Amino acid sequence: MSTCYRIKFGNTWNRSMISITQLLSECKGLIEVDTTYADNKSMFVSTNDIEGGCWFYFRENGFITGFTRYGGNYDSADAIINEIDKLGDVRVISEHEPDYHDYEFVESLYDPIVNITSPIVDPEDLK
Repeated sequence: MSTCYRIKFGNTWNRSMISITQLLSECKGLIEVDTTYADNKSMFVSTNDIEGGCWFYFRENGFITGFTRYGGNYDSADAIINEIDKLGDVRVISEHEPDYHDYEFVESLYDPIVNITSPIVDPEDLK
């Protein structure tokens, strides 16, 4: 069985945009694993310590939309989450948490023509 995750910085989703390049640069324990299945919107990421990993998905501009653990890669998912937690003021949210689904609503607030990090409205104002 798989589990999907999203990365949330601070208390609002509108600051939750981080590029895959920035994530790999700032989380020194994460590495890209070369695979023939990766494309310009996905990448297999692991740690130096654990076999296996998670698939990260992102937009064409590189901003991460989420990542997924497939099969029994529990240890590798935990190791990746621990690395992301080192960024500070960040939470990795699984699809089993209510906050995970709030992201889909917030995603609809972003104008695809405008820079993705510029929200049309702050989600906190909608509460």
